[in-house]
Amino acid sequence: MTSKKEQITQAADASFTLKSSIDTEHSISSFERFVLSEDGVTLMLARNVEARLNRACFYRFIDEFITSS
Repeated sequence: MTSKKEQITQAADASFTLKSSIDTEHSISSFERFVLSEDGVTLMLARNVEARLNRACFYRFIDEFITSS
């Protein structure tokens, strides 16, 4: 069963694929597109749509990409 949480996976070429809660996938060209703030992680997608990581993905993102750097 597919989870409704947003998921980020890192591809071998250092690009990212963001899978949304409605099962759409968006290619993210680099880590720099992610905006970190006190209340979350966001990034802009096509057509100026803002994506936000939910709580579980926020903590996973911080653990995997920020603290392990």
